Amino acid sequence: MRLETMTGAAIAPHIPEVAELRIRLFRAFPYLYEGSLDYERRYLEGYTREPRATLIRVLDGDRLVGVATAVPLASASDIVAEAPRLFAQAGYDPATFYYYAEILVDPAYRGRGVAKLVYAERERLARQWGYRNLCLAVVKRPADHPLKPKDYVSPERIWQRDGFVRTGIEFAYHWPTIQPDGMVVDQDNPMIFWVKAL
Repeated sequence: MRLETMTGAAIAPHIPEVAELRIRLFRAFPYLYEGSLDYERRYLEGYTREPRATLIRVLDGDRLVGVATAVPLASASDIVAEAPRLFAQAGYDPATFYYYAEILVDPAYRGRGVAKLVYAERERLARQWGYRNLCLAVVKRPADHPLKPKDYVSPERIWQRDGFVRTGIEFAYHWPTIQPDGMVVDQDNPMIFWVKAL
């Protein structure tokens, strides 16, 4: 497997494949996201307008088996929405943070160290650009959520292993969300930030 890293406008040609992977993998618990290509294109175009936005493609030969994205927390992109204001209110300097937006790995390739390689590459870039902190945001679902698979394992252990700690900074992000009865509702989903000092 190999990694390909691109930034800013160079991300644009890869939007369709990233969109497909996001729609397919974020449909699962805990995100329960019912995506569409139109929504994805609008969302992902935010990366192309930010010179320090990053896309990492994970390839097995020519097959795309994972993607990861990141963007400066203090960017003007809608991707980070109200996060800079929330961080400032909590006493952090948003300009010092690089935001890990997502990491998606094809289920057949999980458990092979792909996430570890991607985290290392994103951290290398953050350090290269002078960021002093990293952050990521995750959706909060109740432990007894009816759509939670019996074999679900939270990725919190990966973030903790990598040095992230949970904050009290919470917000809501809106997306079409699959309900326990199978209906899809546009709703706010509770999110919480984790941070790591470099």
